Amino acid sequence: ENDSTILLELPGKPPIEYNCRQMGFRNQETKTWKMLIDILSSAPHTFNFGIAYTYPDGSKRNRQKCKDYDAKWKLFDELNKKLLMFFKSEFGWNFPESFKLYKNAVTGENGERSFKFIAEPASSHDEVVPLDNIEKRFLSLDESALVKEIGVLNNDFSVDSWVHTDPPEFLIAALNVGRNKFGWHDARVKEIIQY
Repeated sequence: ENDSTILLELPGKPPIEYNCRQMGFRNQETKTWKMLIDILSSAPHTFNFGIAYTYPDGSKRNRQKCKDYDAKWKLFDELNKKLLMFFKSEFGWNFPESFKLYKNAVTGENGERSFKFIAEPASSHDEVVPLDNIEKRFLSLDESALVKEIGVLNNDFSVDSWVHTDPPEFLIAALNVGRNKFGWHDARVKEIIQY
């Protein structure tokens, strides 16, 4: 809604407004918060940090690292960690170690990335799904069927967001069912996602 708050909406729940401090940011002037707001407020909600190297003499032998590129990725890595911590503390969602909340943007130019969650204006309401229905979908599956379903969901999220058949909460719900029902630890979850 503004530069100091974000509206989050889960399926079947009313939107909730969170300010930067509630989400683990010191204030709205921090670089990480500003980066998040910039990405979320500019459609199509993608980001690109440019090129990693320059070749001043035109040959591939003499390359120079772009310091700005590394600085932006370091800042974005910090943003990713803050969002993961927020999702864990606020919603109890568990993620595998070194999980990234972003992916390559298929429709974007080379090096363009986007978040794995859906970012859209607060006024849109496409689909309302009760959380109980999300969990029911996975609780009845045996372990091998759940692993296959997670593979399908994970592949969906490596494709452009307009192609998704299910919201990202389905993948998170499926992973949490695996953790709770079958005792999956971080290494097992990571293995399943990378499969």
